[in-house]
Amino acid sequence: MKISISFAELSDYIKRHYDKQMTFSQVSDKELCASYTQNLFFKTIQVPVSLKVEDVKADSVAITYNGGFGIDMIIAGTLSFLKAKVPELANAIISEEGHCIRIELSKLPQTATLVETIALNEINFTENGLIVSASLK
Repeated sequence: MKISISFAELSDYIKRHYDKQMTFSQVSDKELCASYTQNLFFKTIQVPVSLKVEDVKADSVAITYNGGFGIDMIIAGTLSFLKAKVPELANAIISEEGHCIRIELSKLPQTATLVETIALNEINFTENGLIVSASLK
């Protein structure tokens, strides 16, 4: 099966649920650029982060990121904050070497039941969004 999510739909979801304005664009079939708007005193800037799907397993996804030293600090701080506020994320989101984050879907209460019946196969990016390929177990 294939699940398609448009970049516009993803941006709208993030805006509605987290009140953050983000835009996405395809770099390659495995990489995208995510930009968010940051207000700095009297100026608003776009901060880009390159995200690449490195590995997809039946119940986990590994993503590398690149955006410079400032992005490293923001991501490390955000992960620490999330793990402190939502304890179930502590075992599900794992920081690895080389700017890599592994998301263990089987360890998240919201996705554990899903990965019992569906195995992720692949995640690809298109000009307009992303396509998740999965199969029934």
